[in-house]
Amino acid sequence: MKTFLDELADDLITRHENLGDLCVVFQNRRACLFFKLALQRTLAQSSWMPDVYAIEDFNQAVSGIHEADPMLALFELYACYGDAGGNDSFELFAPWGEMLLKDFNDIDHDLADAPSLFGSLDKAKAMERWNPGGEDVTPFQDQFINFWSLLAAMYESLQRKLQDKHQSLAGRIAREVAENIDEYLARHSWKKIIFAGFNALTAAEEKLFKKLVKDKRAEIFWDTDEYYLNHELQEAGHSIRRYAKAWIPSDWKFRSERLIKDSKNVDIIGAAKKAVQAKVAGNIIREWLEEGKSPISIAVVLADESLLLPLLYSMPESVKSVNISMGLSLRSTPLYDLIMNIFQMHASSEERNRSGQSYYYLDILRLLAHPFIQNLFKDRSLIRACKSKILKENIVFLDPDNLEELEPIRFLLFQWKNTDHSISTFKELVQKLSVGADMSVFELEMLTEFGNIVNRLKMLTSAYKLDLGVKGFQNLLTGALSATRLSFSGEPLEGIQIMGVLETRSLDFENLIVVSANENILPSAKVNHSLIPFDIRKGFGLSTYLDKDAIYAYNFYRLLQRAVSIRLIYDTEPNELGEGEQSRFITQLLHEWPAINPNVRLNQRLVTLPAESASSPAHPRYVINVNKDEAILATLDRYFEKGVSPSALNKFITCSLQFYFRYVANLFPPDEVEETIEPDIFGNAVHAVLAELYEPYRGQTLSAGAIDTMIEKVEKCVLKAFTHQLHEGSLDFGKNRLLVDVGVNIIKDFLHNEKERVQTAPVSVLELEKTFSRLITVSANGREKNIHLNGKLDRVEKFGDLIRIVDYKTGQPKDNLNVDDFKKLETVQDQSMERQVLFYAYVLAGEMQLAAMESGVYFFREIRKGFRPLIVSKNTRVELGALMEFENLLKSVLGKLVDPETPFEQTADRALCQRCDYARICMRDQVSPEI
Repeated sequence: MKTFLDELADDLITRHENLGDLCVVFQNRRACLFFKLALQRTLAQSSWMPDVYAIEDFNQAVSGIHEADPMLALFELYACYGDAGGNDSFELFAPWGEMLLKDFNDIDHDLADAPSLFGSLDKAKAMERWNPGGEDVTPFQDQFINFWSLLAAMYESLQRKLQDKHQSLAGRIAREVAENIDEYLARHSWKKIIFAGFNALTAAEEKLFKKLVKDKRAEIFWDTDEYYLNHELQEAGHSIRRYAKAWIPSDWKFRSERLIKDSKNVDIIGAAKKAVQAKVAGNIIREWLEEGKSPISIAVVLADESLLLPLLYSMPESVKSVNISMGLSLRSTPLYDLIMNIFQMHASSEERNRSGQSYYYLDILRLLAHPFIQNLFKDRSLIRACKSKILKENIVFLDPDNLEELEPIRFLLFQWKNTDHSISTFKELVQKLSVGADMSVFELEMLTEFGNIVNRLKMLTSAYKLDLGVKGFQNLLTGALSATRLSFSGEPLEGIQIMGVLETRSLDFENLIVVSANENILPSAKVNHSLIPFDIRKGFGLSTYLDKDAIYAYNFYRLLQRAVSIRLIYDTEPNELGEGEQSRFITQLLHEWPAINPNVRLNQRLVTLPAESASSPAHPRYVINVNKDEAILATLDRYFEKGVSPSALNKFITCSLQFYFRYVANLFPPDEVEETIEPDIFGNAVHAVLAELYEPYRGQTLSAGAIDTMIEKVEKCVLKAFTHQLHEGSLDFGKNRLLVDVGVNIIKDFLHNEKERVQTAPVSVLELEKTFSRLITVSANGREKNIHLNGKLDRVEKFGDLIRIVDYKTGQPKDNLNVDDFKKLETVQDQSMERQVLFYAYVLAGEMQLAAMESGVYFFREIRKGFRPLIVSKNTRVELGALMEFENLLKSVLGKLVDPETPFEQTADRALCQRCDYARICMRDQVSPEI
């Protein structure tokens, strides 16, 4: 395949004896590099090479003016703002200051009349603030109004300040070159300037090109196709059609018909989520390499550059070399995550603390989990000890002075004093990681770039005597990190090429993959990052999102011109805005291309996770069955001696594999710091309060006076119980305060009901929070075991002449506790509460030799409904017959546990997996996508 750069090299070599007399200018630096390589391939003998520039480098070279560093420009603009009478802090100024710099750049790139534009903008804002009602203007409104009148002065002042440093914004340099090109070119000996591969020109570029072409000092080599040039509605040809009508000849070179006549093999692939898109791209590359395609002929274009790392992880093992022209933004590195963690930690601390310094435990744990921070600990056991202490003592907000284990990172745990202090801390972080930690070459490169940014900020804040403020410092630092890219060195003519859309300009590849070809990505969303309204931008000739869309369209279609095998991959997964739409460029291709070019083969397909199907052996799902070997049987024997609880019984019935994980393998859910009153904490606290209130009356008959005494103690007992549960968690505000009040109210409501009840019949408290036990003998498959059944009863009382088991429930009430069929209890998951209260009745009957009793629940969410007894076959009493039925059920269920031939298996009810603590281990529905 002959590329645009190959054709350009052929033409220049053919028509120019001395290439050294030429200057060749492209839109971007990547094209410059590839063009030099094309010349080297084409030249038959040694020759002087032309000067080759990207357009912005060309402007700087001919003018001698250097482009200002973005940080320096922002600091200078803030100084101009102060000189013009602005008084906002840098923290407030920086976000719109960066936007204003872009607007100033656009004004100069497009040769707009700056004073007139700012005057129109001020008048437009004056119309917006017209106040016929005569209402008073607030100080904030007045400040906003005055801001627009400062812009013209700020624009002129910034140009002067930067000019004094022999620097300027890129737009201003382009304007200078366009308006003074004769003067600047007099310093150079080029006989001809070649502008190659351009499309949508800025006004400054258009003026420059027209002037030099008219003077026969320049030639322009466009790269176009009749497919989009001949269609007035095709946005890809929008700019060049306009130039063709106005000032360029109609017979320009490289005006092809490739999109109309050449054979193309195009697959349009929808894939859900980024990871699957990357996997699809990796598999396509593998297939192409197996077919014998050369790696250098393959390019992957990432419309969404955040897919770089997923793509690299998805590369087939056969790929030995890749060339990543786009670089990796520091924003996509672990270092960025660490810096954000540090900012988050201090922001949370500042928000909470007005004096002293403490840190939110999750921020500390997140910091300790970062691999860079772990490298600072020579003794990693300190990290484990710190985590253990936080979890064990339930520390929500911690004082670093009370944790000796944090000594290696104590330099990060500082109060925000000023910007200098923050910068010094980050410099110390870079120094410690670079010298004392085990870092890879790539990680050291990250740190070097970060250190350069921090040093730059230090120099600027010192020179301009500015304290940026916490948010201002963070915004500036993160913006610089996002703009800084780590280059991946590599031989450009070796390996697969990976690049962003802008890097593809003037480049061609025979085999092309475009990833994230979605609307609002390709082209990008219609967001106007400008302080200048759309109508004023358009009126003064500044570029708008319409121009950007046309540029995206040209870059996309031009990339297809010489490609033969094309794969366009888009994300079908809706995002938070409900978008999962293919790019409109794809839609255009589907509707227009086959009708114009009969040699195009267009295919569409979706890559999806396979639907759940028992008849799909090609996509097996993870199934775990644990057979009972001798070790497991021995563990079960020890467990039987300790005792089976009703919750364990329910786990075994609903999912025997979950039972295995918890009670046989002893896999416990991870400990967590409880910072708010969660349902389990709330329930435990209510149980503890009631036990404390009733304890003095154990063995006594309750009176109304005793209940009144309890009511007086409720609030104190509730605070004590919740404080014990949360330790250092505050109960004075927010959700916790509300739930404390709820706890007080529901317990008081319960006690008022109790007061009424004790006046209708004598109530004696027999036991509180006591564990009762009963032995049961179970046989299965020749194996007989004695199993202890243990039940911790909230309360046992005598109500009139009847023994009653009382269970407290603070969760969701159940309308009826009803058992009609004991067989259902053996399998039905939603009868776990009935099994529990029957279990209590069974163990208590065995210990107290009872033939009948009541067993039921108080639902605190419906406390006015009183005690809700279990109803067995329409009888509110649990009598001997029901207990014998339940014993048979226990022997049947526990027999499966005893049986050495019955494995532990996954539940049949997949809904239970959604809230299972062991879902990550089980992974029952995890499959590999079909690509």
